[in-house]
Amino acid sequence: MDHTAGHPAITWFAWYPDWPDPIFQQLAPAVTTTSYFPAWMNLSSVNNIMATLPFLTNTTQQRQLVAEIYNITYNYAPYIWLPNPITYFFVQPYVQGFIYNPFTGYYYNTMHYT
Repeated sequence: MDHTAGHPAITWFAWYPDWPDPIFQQLAPAVTTTSYFPAWMNLSSVNNIMATLPFLTNTTQQRQLVAEIYNITYNYAPYIWLPNPITYFFVQPYVQGFIYNPFTGYYYNTMHYT
């Protein structure tokens, strides 16, 4: 325990993707049954495309298939493509150790009073 700071000297360490992967991180959860979006899309045409799309190395083919999925979902469930919200937190000055990660939310175990 770090007695000078008044809280345990521990660190929460986890790995999160540090590169944007629009197919696996954004497209797949939005258009398949792998997430909790209200549409919970289960279209065979989209599922067939998504089975091969992330593994294509030809960027022209990737763009064409992504455009095809966008067109299908635009007509099937257009609200999926609404903008993601920006998260704001109002933290009192006496609260320290507030850590926020957009992938997981805030991690409250590091918060403490000063």
